[in-house]
Amino acid sequence: MKKVLKVISNLITGILIAGLLTYIAVMRFFPEQLKERLGYQTFVILTDSMEPTIPVDSLVVVRNLGDEEEIKENEIISFRVDRLGDDVIFTHYFKKKEIDETGKERYYTIAENAERYDDYVTYREDILGTYQFHIPYAGKLVRFLQSPFALLELGLICIFLIIYHILWNKFDNEEKLLVEIAETGNVIDSGLDKAPPETESVCVIPKEEPSSSIMEAEETAAVDATAEEAEELCAKPEMVNGQPEISGKVLFGYRMAPSSGAFESGSAGFSLTVDVDGTMRYEAYAGGKGREAVRDSRLSGRSLKKLKKIMKDSQLVIRNLPETLDNGFSIGRGSFFIFRGRMVTAWNIRHNNLKKMKAKDYTYYKKYKKNMKHENDVLELFKKIRNVLREEGIKINLDSAEIKAGK
Repeated sequence: MKKVLKVISNLITGILIAGLLTYIAVMRFFPEQLKERLGYQTFVILTDSMEPTIPVDSLVVVRNLGDEEEIKENEIISFRVDRLGDDVIFTHYFKKKEIDETGKERYYTIAENAERYDDYVTYREDILGTYQFHIPYAGKLVRFLQSPFALLELGLICIFLIIYHILWNKFDNEEKLLVEIAETGNVIDSGLDKAPPETESVCVIPKEEPSSSIMEAEETAAVDATAEEAEELCAKPEMVNGQPEISGKVLFGYRMAPSSGAFESGSAGFSLTVDVDGTMRYEAYAGGKGREAVRDSRLSGRSLKKLKKIMKDSQLVIRNLPETLDNGFSIGRGSFFIFRGRMVTAWNIRHNNLKKMKAKDYTYYKKYKKNMKHENDVLELFKKIRNVLREEGIKINLDSAEIKAGK
């Protein structure tokens, strides 16, 4: 159905553009031939002399007057007037005709609600035709199309329409991709009541800090770790990248942990997971002690429904996220996200203002531009989820989590 609507939309757009171009060309270059061929003419009403019968800016359609055709009294006619040397078209009522001192028939015309006849002398050869009907305010469009800038403006409109159809095709392709995902279950299953496939954990080995000025200015609350320490950390199955065990039914999960050991406060981070059935688990970790606190609870049906909708609406965003976000850091605060079974690892993730970063440190911007966009996508998704959890009395951010008593 949408494909049919798209074809119809393209057809109508093409006809309108072709019609406008044809009208402009014919009216500009072949006005007399058009008048003779059709037997009708159009004029734009520029004054209020015929209001309220014919409003200002109306487009009047006039039928050409035959050689022997008689004009009836009070019939509206369009006629040519010499006004201070300019050839002007008037559209007024015809009242009567008389033989003047030259021996020719003079036609007397009058405006709407006027008390006396027009001062202009009008003869038979000045009359262009009789009024048939008018289209209110269509004269504005005609005047625009007859202006010198019409072709330029129409060209801009065509460019806009081309861009519109390019974007339409892009969104159409994205919609097809969503359908494909829903049908094949690829990456993210659109049926949120089913468990997603398990995702393998990714261990990130610290790498050398970039020399960018922004990296040098960054402060972290974490204890520094060497590559050897990170390898040792990755060797521990219960704390691979500091991540807890991941259930195949996890709808959303977040784990915050240091790159090695513990933060200066002694904390080794926390984790919060929400399964597709609403089961929620919060775990806190202490350096060298493992799990320090565990709390299980259940999300309300309304909040669970909201989370599922967020995941469903964000399928394309989640699908395009890499497993590891590389912003030049590999130590500090580790953030491990699970969005509908897909894990994303990040170090010292933050919201990025790309425009300001480009001006401040172009080298960093050029190298990590794509990653900064991914970080913004992750944080925007995390924010939506956080707002839903807040309704349940759960306050979570990148550094901490606070759960209301009784949850």
